[in-house]
Amino acid sequence: MRNNIKNIVSDIAKHYEKVSPQCKHFDVCGGCSIQDIPYNKQLEIKQKALEVLGFNAKIELSPKIWYYRNRMDYVCAFDKIGLRKRGTWKYVFNVEDCKLLSKESNEILKRIRDLSQRLSIPFYDFVNHEGYLRYVVIREGKFTGERMLSFVTKTRDKKILKLMEHFDEESLIWIVNETKSDVSFGDVISWRNKSYITEKLGSITYKIGPNTFFQTNPFQAQVIFKRIKDIVKGSNKVLDLFCGIGSISLFISDSVGSVDGVEIVNESVRYAKDSAKLNDITNVNFRIGDARSLKLEGNYDYVIVDPPREGLGKKLCEKLNSFKRVIYMSCNPLSQKRDLEHLKHKIVEEYAFDMFPHTPHIETLLVLEKA
Repeated sequence: MRNNIKNIVSDIAKHYEKVSPQCKHFDVCGGCSIQDIPYNKQLEIKQKALEVLGFNAKIELSPKIWYYRNRMDYVCAFDKIGLRKRGTWKYVFNVEDCKLLSKESNEILKRIRDLSQRLSIPFYDFVNHEGYLRYVVIREGKFTGERMLSFVTKTRDKKILKLMEHFDEESLIWIVNETKSDVSFGDVISWRNKSYITEKLGSITYKIGPNTFFQTNPFQAQVIFKRIKDIVKGSNKVLDLFCGIGSISLFISDSVGSVDGVEIVNESVRYAKDSAKLNDITNVNFRIGDARSLKLEGNYDYVIVDPPREGLGKKLCEKLNSFKRVIYMSCNPLSQKRDLEHLKHKIVEEYAFDMFPHTPHIETLLVLEKA
């Protein structure tokens, strides 16, 4: 078995007829690697990949297959602003017409590129660790229409403020990352207008901050959250680990007695609490904690876990073995499969979702009961 879902999908895709991709950057970009295959066939390929891993769920298509992303992190380097070329981290190409975020985002990138030259704002050299502007992160509320532009710089030189004056989006953020780590987050130095944007899924309005995580395809996320809500409906107590800004906790709050959300990132917990107040939700309690080292106890009807790509790990799985029911949402079926070996639960419900059309990624949702 190949060592990741991308390789499994790529092996299967080799046997499918190709079509002309819609994106002009397809030949150089490593993002939408199966965009040259019709969407119905993409689902077929992903279904076969799941079967290779031993999953039986039928993949549910995404409500939108173009302009579905709510976030893109664009590299600013070597006088270009865009994404890295396929197969390498050293080379960057200018993004002019990406089909994933929005048409407006393509225009924003062009304005930033032109204004940076005019205002003599240098881009970063991540090979020699020299320069200034490192990333531009664009986030959008797909159901609210709000937009955040985050400018990540290497130093605290205030020249970026001149560039920010030319934009009037709902949230304009200046972030500094002085480390050599090639990441698009850091210390928030200042902002214009608001320090956050809002997004709405169902009846819940969420506050989203510059360094917080939110499901990247909100159209499909809403489908998954509704499924989880149906599963836990009528429960007395629910525990939500890796809860982030409380996206699942708040969404299911009106169908259960109470929810305890645990998240390691302080900023995410702060925004989760803000969103609870914004929606007048009082039966959800958020706290800062590392799910992997925390002592987990309590009489919970369900424990919901949505871990990072590396999965839960053996130690956390052993902790979860003391709970009767676990709902395991995963963006990596391979790590989820490994975790199942350490969980003393059986699969009672199984779902799969196409969260990222035109890419090899698959989202899975398992309902587990202690055997």
